[in-house]
Formats: sequence, structure tokens, C-alpha cells
Amino acid sequence: MRILNEPGEQDVERIRENLTARGWHHSGWDKRNIVHASASKVHVDTQFTRYRADGTVIASYESLYVLTYEAGRWGIKLRSSFAP
Repeated sequence: MRILNEPGEQDVERIRENLTARGWHHSGWDKRNIVHASASKVHVDTQFTRYRADGTVIASYESLYVLTYEAGRWGIKLRSSFAP
């Protein structure tokens, strides 16, 4: 689990390169359910699937996202997942 305090803390390009090397082409949401919500924080129970270019499944992962409203905007504060 990693807490993201600032936009851009996550090295998106490095993550994309690692996924592509494993055959990843795209991902899709299987579910997104809000389990708790307040005016400034939301917990979202999710599942997503990673796919190859031909549409075959690489793997599916359940995750919990915590979104917060800070400095006038919503953003992902935390993601807990077993996805590599």
C-alpha cells in the first residue's frame, strides 16, 4: 500500500513499460462500488481486469481506492491492491 500525497508521485511511464513487457494492452473495470462516502472522502471497492491486445485475460484484481477532496479537487489518495 502506498499513499500518494502529490500529483505525479506515481511513475506512470515506468508502470506502463513494465505492464507492456508482460503483454498488457489495456485494462477494464469489472466493478466500482462506493462502500463509504462523506463530503471529502470516498472508499470504492473495485475490480479490474488486464487484457492482451487479442482480448485474452492476463489477470483480474480486486482493489480498494480511497479518494479525497483536497485543495478544491478530487484525487486518488490511496489504492490497496494485489496487482503488481
